[in-house]
Amino acid sequence: MQIHFYHQWDKPSSANVQSNRTTIDSETTTVKKETSFFSKIDKIRSINPNLALIVLGILATFFFSYLIFANHSGQASFDGTFGMTQKTGEMFYTVQSGDTLWSIANRHYPHLMTEEAIIQIQQTNGFKGATIQAGQTILLP
Repeated sequence: MQIHFYHQWDKPSSANVQSNRTTIDSETTTVKKETSFFSKIDKIRSINPNLALIVLGILATFFFSYLIFANHSGQASFDGTFGMTQKTGEMFYTVQSGDTLWSIANRHYPHLMTEEAIIQIQQTNGFKGATIQAGQTILLP
């Protein structure tokens, strides 16, 4: 449906009307009919007739994915060991506030020289320096 605006004094003649379109001098305005949502859907369906199957497939994928993963709480547990494996005679130690490698070496290896115990702790844990933090888990050889 097209609506054409013209002045009162302009009257369309049969020569000006062509294929349902009115042309009046140079002042013609055409208002395009607004397309509805359903007409847009019909146009998409005409381009891709399998649209309904594709949408159903996507929805089914989401539904079954939800069923598979819904029973999992989504919370990971972490023991702070970063994949370190414990050998016989080794133990994990959680660093407390105020601990240093020196104090840990003195406490856990009284039979060794402190420097030697510190070097073993550093090598076992891959430390390059002597910095440790409270809450950190280290492996004591």
